[in-house]
Amino acid sequence: MKKLMIFMAVVIVLSSISPTAFASSQRVAANPPKGLEERVMKALEANTDTRGWLYIPGTRINSIIVQDMETKDDNGNIKGSHFYHTHNFNRQEAPFGTPYIDYRCRMRLGAMPRNTIIYGKSDTDDPNGGGFAQLKKYLDDDWAEKHPYIYYSDGRKTYTFLVFAVFTTHENLPYNRPDLSNAEMREVLATAQELSVREYGNQPSDTARILTLSTSVQSVDPTQTYWEPRFYRFVVMAKAVVPKTA
Repeated sequence: MKKLMIFMAVVIVLSSISPTAFASSQRVAANPPKGLEERVMKALEANTDTRGWLYIPGTRINSIIVQDMETKDDNGNIKGSHFYHTHNFNRQEAPFGTPYIDYRCRMRLGAMPRNTIIYGKSDTDDPNGGGFAQLKKYLDDDWAEKHPYIYYSDGRKTYTFLVFAVFTTHENLPYNRPDLSNAEMREVLATAQELSVREYGNQPSDTARILTLSTSVQSVDPTQTYWEPRFYRFVVMAKAVVPKTA
């Protein structure tokens, strides 16, 4: 909670930008892809760090997802290794690495945690760039309205997630913690929607399963903050829904 209070005190100015109203009364039909479960199980045979498959229509994000590994710092504190930030699925060095799940998320087949956080690398704010730079397509209102869904498979089930917040945030906001209390989670979700570039009008319930996608930003508006870009993250948050098909 201390980090959240600091965040609210020093960077709430970002929410002073009026968001675009964005709440369609007619939800676009979802089209969950087929065959993702098989891809996950096949990948698991090659790399035991495999945890799922992420697919975002309209982007080049159609990728195996691995799990980050625990490591310890010089003081013995447990933290993430971020190994896959710079390594591909075959554990070889690669420019964009492999999207990976936060080491604190406990992933089980057919049972996703309350908040699943996936990190991906981007070295540009160009939405046509490589890696998770593609997430920045969500800054375009027309594109976002046509692509409200994100799909994730854990090997046993393919989940449909509906986007409810797109925002840039200081890293002090604990959006990437899977172990928040109910009250803390409600506060984070409310802040995410307050910071969102548009009003989605589909606030998650207290029991919703959340998918959080996070990547770096290369620049921030100097009139809105005095922090350097390296302290910020571009985040897309979505909630699990029962897909409405055509």
